[in-house]
Amino acid sequence: MTRKERARQRMRRRHADLHRCRLNFDPRQHDMTRPEPGWNLDDYRQQLPPEPPGPPVPGGSWEIARRLVRGYQYADPRIIREICRSGPPEPGRDMLLEARFYGLRFHLGLRVGDVVDTTIERDGRPVRVWGWNYQTLEGHLERGQMDQEVRKWLDTGEVEFHIHVFSQAAPTPHPIVRLGFLFFGRYMQLKFYKRACRRMKALTAAALGAPRVCPAASGYRPRMEETRSRQLLGIYLNDHLAAAAGGVGLAYRLARGHRGSDDAEQLRRLADDIAADRGALLAILKSLGLPARRYKSVAVWTAEKAGRLKLNGSLLRRSPLSDVVELEALTLAVHGKRAGWRTLLAVAEQEPALDTEHLRKLQARADDQLTVLERLRTATSEKVFRQGQPAAQ
Repeated sequence: MTRKERARQRMRRRHADLHRCRLNFDPRQHDMTRPEPGWNLDDYRQQLPPEPPGPPVPGGSWEIARRLVRGYQYADPRIIREICRSGPPEPGRDMLLEARFYGLRFHLGLRVGDVVDTTIERDGRPVRVWGWNYQTLEGHLERGQMDQEVRKWLDTGEVEFHIHVFSQAAPTPHPIVRLGFLFFGRYMQLKFYKRACRRMKALTAAALGAPRVCPAASGYRPRMEETRSRQLLGIYLNDHLAAAAGGVGLAYRLARGHRGSDDAEQLRRLADDIAADRGALLAILKSLGLPARRYKSVAVWTAEKAGRLKLNGSLLRRSPLSDVVELEALTLAVHGKRAGWRTLLAVAEQEPALDTEHLRKLQARADDQLTVLERLRTATSEKVFRQGQPAAQ
């Protein structure tokens, strides 16, 4: 038996044992539609491609979304993935999930509560609703209930994915897990809900073929396939990340070399901005689920340090020519970075995880950096090469 087969057997046994577990909270003691001290109340709504008014269209947005919710397919597998379930959602059925966080794995037991399949009135409007909720079992990192529903407003044809969560951290005897959840648990909760909404929108539109039929109405951007194109994007972004490591080092070197000068504060702010841009690029890699190849950054950082050995006509102290060369090198680096943001804006048409507004802000910041660098480069060149300047010996 292979290791993978043994792991599957262990998960099946763990799932089979969930029936012995009790809920780790009492739903009867809470009104999960209202805030309570010590509990989080989260409510997320994601508009999906619309339909004509009236009952759900066969094979339409509402039916597709219902199928996705029924199969728990809206969950981002990079954060949460379902391991075992006994079938479609039915009251009392157990589920076993695996949560992922920076290489760690946590197995979480859940029990299906209610399944909703009806037409209701909301603010005087008829709404077709299908959904279900689950509640947390003993051993879960949280305690509470999560409802997930698909709704269609029959008078207008609007279709919506709705998440409603009532939760708090569960007591755990393990101090490291308790500390980790204290610092990162809430962040990962909100990240899961937001990604679930984006994923639901993308999957529903993809199943509809919305980009070909009605792209403006759906607002859908098809996700890049997990193919060679996505692999090439990872290589491209890691190359830019490595170049950014060298750019950050060079920017701070320039700032240190001008301490006490009129340009010192501006160069320090410029170096801080360039370092922040590198952080933004790391965050983009993470949001796309692409690994950061640190060895590339180390290689470029080492090359940047080695480049300092160039004498530029001076042996014992910093040459005036170094300022010109380094400002030109940093200008080229920022031009490359700006081109990278423009490339990502083009890729954003196929990648929902990319925030186009944020990318435009990064591009605008690169433009501002180029303006500052060009002014400094021009002034420094004129100072170093002005007529009558003594030649370096």
